[in-house]
Order: sequence, then C-alpha cells, then structure tokens
Amino acid sequence: MGLGGNLWDGKTLAAWIAARQKALEALAEATGGATYFPRNVSEVERIATQVAHDIRNQYTIAYTPLNQAMDGSFRQIKVTVKAAGNPTVRRADR
Repeated sequence: MGLGGNLWDGKTLAAWIAARQKALEALAEATGGATYFPRNVSEVERIATQVAHDIRNQYTIAYTPLNQAMDGSFRQIKVTVKAAGNPTVRRADR
C-alpha cells in the first residue's frame, strides 16, 4: 500500500492534513465546539486539562417563545454573560 494514488488525490501529505483540519474546524464552529491539533505529546496534557475545564463549566440555555405559532419564523434573542475572568462564550444551534 503506497501513499500516492486516490488516497491523497494528488495532494501532498501536508495539504491533505490541512484540508481535513479545516473541515474539522468548520464542524466545530458550526456546532459550538473546539478543535485541538497537538504538534507533540507534550501538548496533550495541556489540551486535556482545557477540555476537562470546559466540560465542567458548560451551561445549557433553553428558550420557549411566547408566540406558539410554530410557523418556522426566527426569534431574536440576546444572551449576556457577566463573569469574572472574561470567559469565552460559544454557542451551538441545535
């Protein structure tokens, strides 16, 4: 089994990896997630600590509109976060 042919579609390994990373970043952005691409094993502990922190500090906010029309129209809402340390706010539309 070689590294050429259809597997890489004529791209270099670096271009192939970059394209896949871009796809993962787009998925994370669309779903309110985050991506991590450690360059070496020494970065994994820092990333795992960050992920564990993020998991322990999540909130879920639900919204039920007063307009019960169920007509598919969008409602505009505003969520404001006030907390020490200027936390990062991410959203996921579900």
